[in-house]
Amino acid sequence: MRPPRCAICGDRSAQTYRFADYVALPKGMTGHPRGLEYFCGLHSPSGYTHLPLGEAIKAIQESPGGPGPRKTPPPLA
Repeated sequence: MRPPRCAICGDRSAQTYRFADYVALPKGMTGHPRGLEYFCGLHSPSGYTHLPLGEAIKAIQESPGGPGPRKTPPPLA
């Protein structure tokens, strides 16, 4: 699995959430399952977990007062 970073803002104090399109990895396989993502307390998707992950992220970003698209940090000089 990937390190726990919020899918919206990148915050490292994130928790795991399962969405409608969650598919567990086959036994013995490593990686990050589809439909499983990390979110911080500010961007908690608790009202959106019934949606597929991509739709949930879009809904959170478009919600009133939402964070908007994720900002990519500038490259290190």
